[in-house]
Amino acid sequence: MADVTSVLKTLEIPSEFSLAEDAKTSDITLQLRIWKDFALQGLRELQRLNLEATLLSRSTDSVSTLAQIIPFEGTSEWTSESHRTIAQELLKPLAPPDAELVSEILIQHVKPAFMTAPHPMLDTETGRKLPRTAGGSLATQDFYEHQRWKSKPWVADLVSWCIRNLASSDYERYWHLIIPPTMTMLDDLNGAWRIRGVELVSELLEHVPPELLRRTGVDRLISSSLHNVTGFLHNPETPQLIEIAVPVFIQFVKKTTAPGSSARFEELSSLLGKGIIGTVWAYASRDQATIEVSVRCLPHIFSELGIGAARYMKSIVPQLLFLIVPEEFRVIPSSSQLAALSALTALITHMPTRISGWKADILDGVCRRWVVTQETHRNNEMEAALKGVCRALEAACPELKEVGLSLF
Repeated sequence: MADVTSVLKTLEIPSEFSLAEDAKTSDITLQLRIWKDFALQGLRELQRLNLEATLLSRSTDSVSTLAQIIPFEGTSEWTSESHRTIAQELLKPLAPPDAELVSEILIQHVKPAFMTAPHPMLDTETGRKLPRTAGGSLATQDFYEHQRWKSKPWVADLVSWCIRNLASSDYERYWHLIIPPTMTMLDDLNGAWRIRGVELVSELLEHVPPELLRRTGVDRLISSSLHNVTGFLHNPETPQLIEIAVPVFIQFVKKTTAPGSSARFEELSSLLGKGIIGTVWAYASRDQATIEVSVRCLPHIFSELGIGAARYMKSIVPQLLFLIVPEEFRVIPSSSQLAALSALTALITHMPTRISGWKADILDGVCRRWVVTQETHRNNEMEAALKGVCRALEAACPELKEVGLSLF
């Protein structure tokens, strides 16, 4: 075991990986790059040592060894394709790991990292939602001040591995070990950690029984936290966060509500009305990347909400046309224009009976953009998107053909 111990030291992931990109100096970046090379050599050495018997022994040493290998099978910045391939090969003898082994990873290597900063809305013994904030009004401040877990950048990878390897029937037994770290990352003030939290929720939703979410009250916490993502504005991670959070929120709603129910309608309507329109568009109107991402999310929302999105058309259509219609001294990236055209096509397709009153405005905007496209650099992708809007409009408004109007 002495050889293994010395090799494992080379796999200890530096806490500097937790730093924001703009906080990493050139020296730190170089040191981390050099460390990655050493870590790859360490993984190769573990492969040579043939650890199958050690990992299967379920000893304390084997659990610690496993906890150091797991973070390299993911996609975090300390890994590469080579790291992942070797890590997955080392873990293969354990597939699928039993629940007891997963619980040992959680107990020994995850739970201790979060003990100094318990989530104020969770019972740490059961993983259930508390009726009120634990510790009073100052608990939230303490929650954000004592975050020892952030010095362990690999902890999210351990939680992810445990979520993916627990059977649905085992979740209730280990709920108190899975939910606190997941919700802690989801509610963090740092965008990068919040992104990891959203990713963990997505994995959780693929495996956990929906009744367990409802019975423990965690469904309400997740709903609130995912809603809050749309208010996480003016940060470098905002576009990426919104882009991954919206599909996860829709995944969550479909998991926890019945098709056609008022609960599903209200949740999706809130996402579009309060989240996208009332928050992102209202308070981040000058953040082009954030606006573009929010617009790219619209087709997915329209496909789920259907005709129910028609109540927001007075806000949606002008916003989309603003991105499409050319104006002097206003530069809109072509990627934003394409996103708006895609959203407009989806809007027409899912709400054909409500689009007639907007057809003149839409045609005007599309034709203006078409003229600019023909007069400047021709763009096949843009032309195809513009034609797609027109085809959808023709299908929704047959009167356009009746008057002999041929669109492109």
